[in-house]
Amino acid sequence: MTDTLASQSEFARLLPTFLPERYKKPPTPQYIHKLVRQGKLPVVGKKIQVAAGIEAMRRSEDPSRGSHGTHTLFQENAALEMQAVRPLLTASAAGDDENSDPLGNRTTYAAHRTKREYIAAEMAQLELERERGKLVEKEHVVRVVENAFKALREQLLNLPAQLAGQLSAMTDERTIRLTMEESFRTALEQAARRISEQ
Repeated sequence: MTDTLASQSEFARLLPTFLPERYKKPPTPQYIHKLVRQGKLPVVGKKIQVAAGIEAMRRSEDPSRGSHGTHTLFQENAALEMQAVRPLLTASAAGDDENSDPLGNRTTYAAHRTKREYIAAEMAQLELERERGKLVEKEHVVRVVENAFKALREQLLNLPAQLAGQLSAMTDERTIRLTMEESFRTALEQAARRISEQ
């Protein structure tokens, strides 16, 4: 398993979550720094390896004094605990716990503000496209299309009555076909013209 890394202050904020019996509140940064200097907490660069660091804290009463216990619960539940650590690190990187809501959701003010700004930018973009004529209201489009198809339907249903007298006098099949095609074409062109005009 790849260990999650955390800064010293982030690691200190995690300790009350994983060792509540020992830490009612986070230890001071000086205490964590002292443990790092003494080599009691595993580090990569300047970051602490969270899983191994919590295990080191569990194994001893006070890692800075060097007395070690035999607690191995972490090793049995490592995967579950690392799933809990990642959201805590994300929240602490985004902002302080003061910005968390009272229900424990770690959504920060900065995240809400970013979301609000994104939505405002999207709305401004839509308004700009509407002003430029690139965007139209859905209801308007639906109304125009419905009206155009109603008119086309009426016009097509009226064609037999309009053409009956004219076609009954014709005997040439080709002339009948051309007359009918012309009438249908005219009806369709008028429908298209109605849509484009609105």
